[in-house]
Amino acid sequence: MHRGTGLVQRIRRVGLAASILALIAIGVTVLADNRYIGFGQSVTRGQQRFLLGLAALLCAAQIIAYFIKFRPTKLDRCPHRERLSSAAPGAKKQSGV
Repeated sequence: MHRGTGLVQRIRRVGLAASILALIAIGVTVLADNRYIGFGQSVTRGQQRFLLGLAALLCAAQIIAYFIKFRPTKLDRCPHRERLSSAAPGAKKQSGV
């Protein structure tokens, strides 16, 4: 079964990599205690923690979605085999099936 095009997989990988990089960048900013965001503006420590938590949540969602979409599937080794019935083998023989 075809699991998707190469372009879709590439886009998912780029999105996952970008999410991980954003988490790392925000984490380094929080650890360095850099509150300056440019143009004479700054953020509070609480806002930084909120952004770090949000980035971690989005990164976790990306990772989970990536592994759910591209997990290996079990192949049916005997596709011609009939599904098992609920009856015992002896009962099938007696009924003439």
